[in-house]
Amino acid sequence: MYGDTVKSNILLTVELTPIVTVAIALEIINLLCTFMISLNPVVQSVEEAFNVPAKFGWKRVVTRSVIVMCQILIGITVPSFGKILNLIGGSLITICTFILPPLMYMKLADDRSDPKWPIRKIEPWERILLVEIMIVGVLGGLCSTLTSAYDVVVTSFSSSCFTEFNTCSDPT
Repeated sequence: MYGDTVKSNILLTVELTPIVTVAIALEIINLLCTFMISLNPVVQSVEEAFNVPAKFGWKRVVTRSVIVMCQILIGITVPSFGKILNLIGGSLITICTFILPPLMYMKLADDRSDPKWPIRKIEPWERILLVEIMIVGVLGGLCSTLTSAYDVVVTSFSSSCFTEFNTCSDPT
């Protein structure tokens, strides 16, 4: 019944019952409530970078409006959110799980700047293993990132709202 027919959003796969309708409504409420909370740190960083005053004013309104418009543009351009998640997973998650932990471990173990810091010695075989993990992470991350970036650019722009208006209603 499901198998390959399961869409990236499971709520679009199951039959529309009152329980599914409630789940969709609760998800919409969740998104609306968390949108401003999750967007605010990004907006404040951008405002700080462009020296926008922290008080209410036209510069602040324009900055926040431009950021929201960019989000809308991305949402229209890439109708399948799963492709964006693949891109994030291929790049950022790979860096955070395969590259940075071994790198930080080696840097901390080799750090001799503080005499109170305990001296740690990484055995050569362990250092080789850590470097191999980072190499595998870099290669896997590159392959995954390039594949997902290609998927975002080629398949999204070939069936986006900019090229075919009727695809805006059905992102599959």
